[in-house]
Amino acid sequence: MHSVSSFRQPSQAHAAGAAGAPPVVESVGLAAAPEQRVAAFVEHGARRLHLPGNARRWLEDAAALRARCRELLLRGHPAGVLDAAPAVVWGETLQPVPEYRIRKLRFEGYPGVWVPALFYEPQATTTGATGAEGAGVPAVLNAHGHHPGGLAVDFKQARCINLAKRGMVALSYEFLGMGETASLKSHNQQLLLDLAGVCGAGVFLVAMKRALDVLLDHPVVDAERVAMTGLSGGGWQTVLLAALDERVKVAVPVAGHMPAWARRDAGDVGDAEQLPADLCTVADYDTLSALIAPRPALFIFNRYDDCCFQPHKAVPGTYEPARAAYALLGADEHCALHVNEDPGHNYGADNRAQLYRWLDRHFGMRTPGGDLPWQDEVLSERDLAVGLPPEQPSFAALAADALHRLRRREAATQASPPGVARRVDRDLVGDVLRYRASAVTATAVATSWASPGGVLAEQLVLEVDSRWPLPAALVRNDAARAATVLVGYGARPQPAALTARAAALGRTLLAVDLLGCGGLRFDARYGLLLSTVGRPLLGLQVAQLLAVAGWLRRHMDGLPLTVQADSAALGVAALLAAALQPDAFTRIDGLNLSRSLDELIELAVPYDGEHAALFCFGLRAALDIDDLLPLAPEVTVHAPRRGPLVSASASPGR
Repeated sequence: MHSVSSFRQPSQAHAAGAAGAPPVVESVGLAAAPEQRVAAFVEHGARRLHLPGNARRWLEDAAALRARCRELLLRGHPAGVLDAAPAVVWGETLQPVPEYRIRKLRFEGYPGVWVPALFYEPQATTTGATGAEGAGVPAVLNAHGHHPGGLAVDFKQARCINLAKRGMVALSYEFLGMGETASLKSHNQQLLLDLAGVCGAGVFLVAMKRALDVLLDHPVVDAERVAMTGLSGGGWQTVLLAALDERVKVAVPVAGHMPAWARRDAGDVGDAEQLPADLCTVADYDTLSALIAPRPALFIFNRYDDCCFQPHKAVPGTYEPARAAYALLGADEHCALHVNEDPGHNYGADNRAQLYRWLDRHFGMRTPGGDLPWQDEVLSERDLAVGLPPEQPSFAALAADALHRLRRREAATQASPPGVARRVDRDLVGDVLRYRASAVTATAVATSWASPGGVLAEQLVLEVDSRWPLPAALVRNDAARAATVLVGYGARPQPAALTARAAALGRTLLAVDLLGCGGLRFDARYGLLLSTVGRPLLGLQVAQLLAVAGWLRRHMDGLPLTVQADSAALGVAALLAAALQPDAFTRIDGLNLSRSLDELIELAVPYDGEHAALFCFGLRAALDIDDLLPLAPEVTVHAPRRGPLVSASASPGR
């Protein structure tokens, strides 16, 4: 990289040939789309499976990893919530044919959240015959994915009917947000919980674990012959619960997972619960797949999947690492792969046949190799409706409750004696953001000298940490006594307006796009990838802003620097940057700067491109807007809708 030409005098020939406005263009043409740059960053930074040299050490490591994952997913949740016995309310019993019956129930999957479920019980369980010498019968926990029809979807019924006809108990429970649990449909609202320091994905973990509790509490179930299976989101649940709960003895995930480091395509990124904040700093899905070993696991993917997780992408990061763990434990025969050739994202007849054969093999059974008759026994949504209490909450409501608890704790802390009260310091800010100082190199892309006012305009790429190329436009005024960084505008303003503004203000202007805004705005789902590998977007934006500000100040001989943010979210990023390095700026102009981060939760602000960076795990639990002002007492913070904000240290009488 070479130094930027704007900090050298232009040649006479160049000056003479530039009578018009400088050619500042809208964006810098970067070699890769922002989504692909994020995916490459995640691929480089994610923790990969590491197997030790012997089986004993791996079993020890696996136990520790399970404990760490559970601890991470339960951050902020009530103590003991995972181990609490679920409340169960039984409903009516249906018997479509003599071979099995269907018992309706609902269980409290999480405090205040009820989950509908169906028990498919074979005739043997209703007549008292529970297998050889009363040893109990095998059981299968059936998890599901994103299907609005819920438990009534035909392929789900087909599987459970067939399991019951084969002499197994099948529990089919609803995926949060689907079917009768539609109040939880907006899965991204769980990120409001994250903001309050409560891991949203933990709600899903508690619900699926309690479903397993309900299944194991069935009086005829053989606890040593319990399997779990599901498609898509159900496949994800199967991998996660089987990895973390060894009561699942056999796992058959179908098209439901792949490591974060392999998720380059938008369809593979997944929902928020699949990529919890920081999970992949402990165990990515290659490691979670391996944690099932040595218990039998059949990994199923669909070659012509029209949704996600096609085998050519998913198998290297799931089955292959798992197989290495099974080999280390001497259990190769317990790990298998099936690639289905049917079209679509499916748990169709072929995949079901693979399930039946796998269960026969590991449960010591002999049943038909394919589906038994089921088509005439499918029931309607109305037939299978369980019924839930009318006050079923949404994720936004759960987040509002978490915020209420947080405020009560803060009020109690403020009433505490001096020295006990909550103290927000720079270390805390840095910890929440996972802040790492960054360095900038600059490359000039195009330069032009504009005669009127002696203004030099330049198009740049400011590369942060040799990884994040940021498009920028620099308008240098030789008479400048100060500089302004326009954050989020990038080179979007019209060239004439930008140069005229620099001349009128007597300032040098640098317009720059940080990751996630302006020309570097990306599909918000990719922000989940950053968060799960422990590098939240907000922390990266703060690091980039401080690096850019430092670069500009060095070339401006330390002249005063103002940051003007193009959005409330970027205004918060600038304030966080000032809290970390109060000498970086002298003033922040934050357009529409929020009164409080509470507004995100109170208004159930959606997780999208404009606000995505603010959904940083634990941000509101650690601090609020006004907590940051005392950390930057010399920085003037101005929000047009609020006026100048004065820090506590600058208040009269201090």
